[in-house]
Amino acid sequence: MEANFRKLCIDAYRGVPTAFAEGNPTDVIVNKIKEANNGSTTIDYKAIRDGKCPELFAVIEELIDVALDVTALDNSPLADMIETKNGEWDDKPEFLVSDNSLLTVDVVANGTQGIRRQRLIGGQKVTLTPVNKAIKIYEELILILSGRIDWVEFVNRVAKSFEREFYASVAKQLNNLSTARFTVTASGSPTESGLLNLIEKVEAATGKTAYVLGTRTALRNFPMSQIGETVKDDYYDVGFSQRFNGTPCIRLKNYLDAAGNFVLSDTRVYVIAGDDKFIKHYIEGEPIVIARDAADNADLTQEYTVIRREGTAVVVSDTMGVYDFT
Repeated sequence: MEANFRKLCIDAYRGVPTAFAEGNPTDVIVNKIKEANNGSTTIDYKAIRDGKCPELFAVIEELIDVALDVTALDNSPLADMIETKNGEWDDKPEFLVSDNSLLTVDVVANGTQGIRRQRLIGGQKVTLTPVNKAIKIYEELILILSGRIDWVEFVNRVAKSFEREFYASVAKQLNNLSTARFTVTASGSPTESGLLNLIEKVEAATGKTAYVLGTRTALRNFPMSQIGETVKDDYYDVGFSQRFNGTPCIRLKNYLDAAGNFVLSDTRVYVIAGDDKFIKHYIEGEPIVIARDAADNADLTQEYTVIRREGTAVVVSDTMGVYDFT
């Protein structure tokens, strides 16, 4: 696919004007699909069977590829906390997680330099092992032939499904996160002074401004002695205060596991400083779309398999805080 078409797909998905489209970008994309389908707005089974529209699924693959990238970047408050790398097939992705703690300054006597040396950058290297993640869908052949399948909606549903799985994986790893330099465990309701003290420790250790992460239920548990109209508006608009005594609070959207239970704990918040991109995301190669011929299925259903190879990890430096309560 040419670069201009990819740019157009990105702009259309984000709903912004584009210099590459005359008129509605979505209409241009639909016309591109139509062009790849020999000018037809419906799927011609014989044309596909006879190989007369080889570019059709290439267009759909490009749409899915763009949608997957855009959803990961645009549709979450965690977007600024994600470090994404793209690689070729069988590459070995490596991320460097820096140690963001400040250096220790010693007092020494005249004429000596015998102090413990400290590595300037430090940190750790993290290698992700990508896995194949796939969705297989099918539809009645007659619905496809009659043009009742909305290809843009098809792409959106596939992209949203992969996006949900990505963030569910992040949520599960966050919930199981146990290593932190500062921790607070409260037997009972959380306190204002407890969280404030934890924030102060993290900021003092890093020299950076901290923020608090948690589910909406977790964030609304922390009381504040001084509140104004803005806090009341926040509770009315989003269900929690978006600032805790001046510190930004960011909601982590919860997800359900296969049993229908929440993945993220509603009795834990995280205190992280600076601009640490603690969510590592690696994408290997490009998404693969496989179309199975309806004639190969006894029930004459058209089948599509979408495969994406990726790896995800939550790697937070040890200078962070975790507040657990009951």
